[in-house]
Amino acid sequence: MLHIDRGEVGAAVAVGGLICLIFLMAWARQPDRDGEPISTSATVVSAQPFVPINKYQRTVTRTNFSMRLDDGRDVWVSAAAGCVPTYNRGDRVRLIATRTNGGRVQWRIVGDRCVI
Repeated sequence: MLHIDRGEVGAAVAVGGLICLIFLMAWARQPDRDGEPISTSATVVSAQPFVPINKYQRTVTRTNFSMRLDDGRDVWVSAAAGCVPTYNRGDRVRLIATRTNGGRVQWRIVGDRCVI
């Protein structure tokens, strides 16, 4: 006959319950990725052109913009150089943010002429 210790069964149930609770808490905190996009204005702090190297050997010159939102937070926005107008330091731009699958916020400049 199989002998099962009640203490081991109780510990296994407790550990299983904790694991389920952790997964439930992580699932409940997932952002609504189909929610309303956030729109705000920002000030251009700096712009740095770069050419990324990717596995497709396609070179598209991009520009990294450092921007300061109206609430004081700093964000980086990357756009293809040919898709956005020329901005100078101190220019005001309109940004829109959407949440990705992982909950990260992705910022875009309103008025981009193309999406890459």
